[in-house]
Amino acid sequence: MAAFAGCAGSPANLHPGNGTVESLHPGYEVVYHPKLQPRDSIASVQKTLDIIGAPKSWIVFVSDDIPHYRYWYPILHMNIHNDSIELLKYDSIYQENKFLSNKAYQFSESRLPFGSIYASLSNDNLLKYTIAVERSNKGSYPYVIFLKGMITFRFYKDDLAGAETIADALYFLQREQKDNRNKLDKDLARFQTIADKYRALDIKPLVSEEQRKYIVQANYFSRQKEYGKALDLYNQAIAVDPVSYPAAYFNMALLAAQENHLSIAIFRMKQYLLLAPDAKDARSAQDKIYEWEAMMGK
Repeated sequence: MAAFAGCAGSPANLHPGNGTVESLHPGYEVVYHPKLQPRDSIASVQKTLDIIGAPKSWIVFVSDDIPHYRYWYPILHMNIHNDSIELLKYDSIYQENKFLSNKAYQFSESRLPFGSIYASLSNDNLLKYTIAVERSNKGSYPYVIFLKGMITFRFYKDDLAGAETIADALYFLQREQKDNRNKLDKDLARFQTIADKYRALDIKPLVSEEQRKYIVQANYFSRQKEYGKALDLYNQAIAVDPVSYPAAYFNMALLAAQENHLSIAIFRMKQYLLLAPDAKDARSAQDKIYEWEAMMGK
């Protein structure tokens, strides 16, 4: 199995800290702690991972909740996005048309030939883990990155460099997600001022004809289950006026959740409640926030 681009772990990586062997899981020792690489970006991480598309550089991944030697799948490709990782697996033997039943993923069944499967891993879930490459002294795939309850990346015995590359990519996405959450917190604090002024108005602003056009179109694409297009149109509607149609934020929250962007869904629903705390659906809106927080492990 071909190694990924990258350098093998140095002695410092193999024995971090004071030189003692570190263990996060029984039977494994930590051999590499990920780090940010110079000029890291979503584009650069994707470029590094593009080598996975070569047949000889497939890695395998399994659900950590299922016996390993029964459910191993080669990754055909990984696509990195701002808020998710897309995994495409290929199993020509079993002709799979369903994936492991794990709530941490957003799965869609595929009609592609030879059992190709698409799955998307939300970066929100990455915040729950200490990302590290661990090693077992047993088996042909001793290098492991555990995301317990979600996924386990396993690497061939000659592919420590591949394990390091994936760990660095996950760590970068984890840091990006933390930064994104901090930005959302600041944006919500700024929106609080806007919402306070809106609620204090005796006469609330009306929806303009331009906004109505965007809202009608957004609702159309939502019914067509083209959630990305619907979100774009709602964003255009609130760009015209951020407070004249509070329900836009409620709808955007539901659409974001459909796309498995839970942190954005929570942010949008909180915006809605700031504008309309006494709305008839305020109770259900807050309950949705609780549900999404539970899905994120908060």
